[in-house]
Amino acid sequence: MIPRRTFPLGILAALAIAGPLAAQDPPPPVIEEPQQQEGLVQALEAEGNFTTFVNAIRTAGLEEQLSGEGPYTVFAPTDEAFAKLPEGKLEELMADPAALRDLVGLHIVQESLPGTSITEESRTVNTIQGSGIEVSREGDAIRIAAAEVAQEVIPGQERPAPMGPSALVTQPDLATTGSGVIHAVDTVLLTEN
Repeated sequence: MIPRRTFPLGILAALAIAGPLAAQDPPPPVIEEPQQQEGLVQALEAEGNFTTFVNAIRTAGLEEQLSGEGPYTVFAPTDEAFAKLPEGKLEELMADPAALRDLVGLHIVQESLPGTSITEESRTVNTIQGSGIEVSREGDAIRIAAAEVAQEVIPGQERPAPMGPSALVTQPDLATTGSGVIHAVDTVLLTEN
């Protein structure tokens, strides 16, 4: 005869309850809301030195476009760059949304151009305004210039220097977002005087 083992009643009750609970489906996973990635305009605002450019983007109606997937590269003139414009020019531009859209669009390329991708070999890239800008590296500095600008040969220089509007990148890769990269520039590119 096999000896009978007895279990305390509390253990048997716990096993009886645990069995059905173990068979239930696990609770559904907690789904976290995806964090909204900072856009280019928000990144410019956060920097604090692009107030005029951000206002120009909004007045020109380009904020929604820059909130898209991109990628974009923004050569963003600082507030100091806008302060160098001839007297009355900024007010004139802000009163003319079409001209402002052209101006802002000339500073935005619809491709990703991190600073490390820009070489000494000059390259023309298309802006969202429709024309091209020349992008090149001069030693440690990055220069952008309106592509249709005439070139002036300066003795002692290996390559011609732009005669018209050009700007130096003062801070490359200032901010990157899911939709692009921002470089601060020291001059506003104007295709007309």
